[in-house]
Amino acid sequence: MTASTVAAAVSTPALHPVPERNAVVKEQIAAVSIAIRKEQWFFLGTLVAFVILALYSALSGHSGQHGHANLEYGTAATIPVSLVALLIPFGVWRAGDRERRAYDWVMPIDQSTHTIIRMLAGWLWLMAGVALYLIFLMATEAVVVLLVGGSLGIDVPAWQWLVPFTAASIAYLLTSIPIIGSEHPWRWIGGIIIGYAIALLVLDIVKLHDLNRALQKVVGGYYGLNAGIFGDVSVRPYGLSEADPSRWLGATALWGALAIVGVWLAARRHSTS
Repeated sequence: MTASTVAAAVSTPALHPVPERNAVVKEQIAAVSIAIRKEQWFFLGTLVAFVILALYSALSGHSGQHGHANLEYGTAATIPVSLVALLIPFGVWRAGDRERRAYDWVMPIDQSTHTIIRMLAGWLWLMAGVALYLIFLMATEAVVVLLVGGSLGIDVPAWQWLVPFTAASIAYLLTSIPIIGSEHPWRWIGGIIIGYAIALLVLDIVKLHDLNRALQKVVGGYYGLNAGIFGDVSVRPYGLSEADPSRWLGATALWGALAIVGVWLAARRHSTS
């Protein structure tokens, strides 16, 4: 071995192999679990408080009216988990907002890939929370019926049990877009909400009622945002109250596709800035 070979070996740093994708996913799942620890405890505390309140209300009503509980699961049960899903991305990226993500440049994998993996790790924890929520919901209904009598209203079409998962997923992805792609996500979120409200007001003032109604359908329409992220998939416009699977599928496909494309574009913007 010559002196130049020895010098080259000494001066060349030892490179660690690029980690396997599964290892990166596991690391991010653990890291996100730590990042959202406060949200996890708050969520569990809220579930316990919900159970206590439901039991107290059922027992109080039973003692006063000597009736039976008539609990029934519906897609409206989606609303609590959707509200949580809108906030979870802030916890996922609490210690890694866009202006403090310089560490991504030294990660052994592509920036956009790392961003997507971290976002998916948060989504997995969210799905676990939705499943736990539904278990608590069913258990609470069973206990109430056991204590005061009545019927357990969980005999619903199987697709309705999927609504909380799809709605929470879309809500999570939509909120993730400005958080991943912008240094000031609240400006984008607030600007969109305020801009939408102002647009409706202006259209109403100038008496462009057709445009006003068309814009309202973005949120409250048959395949509107409410159907996509809050499970509002009933068919009231046609004089009925039953949930409609076609409305759920349409809204999920529409808003899910928009959310996925938005997250992909935000992740690419993050990797090139």
